[in-house]
Amino acid sequence: MLQAMPDSEGVTKRLEKLERQNRGFKVAGSLVILGAAAAMLLGVAAPSKTLETDMILIKDAKGTTRMILGMADDGPAITMLDEKGRLRANIGVTKDGPEFDFLDATETPRVQILLDGKQEPHFNMVDAKGVQVSFRP
Repeated sequence: MLQAMPDSEGVTKRLEKLERQNRGFKVAGSLVILGAAAAMLLGVAAPSKTLETDMILIKDAKGTTRMILGMADDGPAITMLDEKGRLRANIGVTKDGPEFDFLDATETPRVQILLDGKQEPHFNMVDAKGVQVSFRP
């Protein structure tokens, strides 16, 4: 059997077509790489100085949450937890003013420093029996 030899003109046209497509792919790929590099450089050149979020959890090396910065129901708060995840201290701002709470290992409030609605300071202490002693000016 005899096979027909492809004509050199047809092969040349197909080869030229493939070379044009290859150049197009090279140009498109180069543009994509340049665009990605430019986007990364813009991100590095102009770092954002603002972080917006509802809550930040800070964890220790074991992955236990130890501090929570966020918005409570009545205002911003910083909550600190012990190694067992129990609430031990809370600093917050309510509609009345700032408030500091210190809790024992059973998460019972023991010491509280705050400003009331009249902006008067209060220092409250609670003993193990639940008896509260308050100091006010």
